[in-house]
Amino acid sequence: MKQKSSKPPRLAEKILLRMRKNGEEFSFLGDMNDYPYRIKIGIEVFIISGLLALTIALMTVIYQTVKAAAANPADTLKYE
Repeated sequence: MKQKSSKPPRLAEKILLRMRKNGEEFSFLGDMNDYPYRIKIGIEVFIISGLLALTIALMTVIYQTVKAAAANPADTLKYE
């Protein structure tokens, strides 16, 4: 038997439970097909944005690694 949590449910959980109870889980998605200003986004946009995010993350990690490698350990330990 599952134990009930002693924490009260959050607002988002309450809304989702009510939607499931009423059978309205994904019924709103069908309405978006008739949206007059709908545009199609190709896979290229997602690939480019993913590669850009990955590039920025790698550049940040490389910069911090080079900065830590170039630092003098004695100066770092002096303030600890």
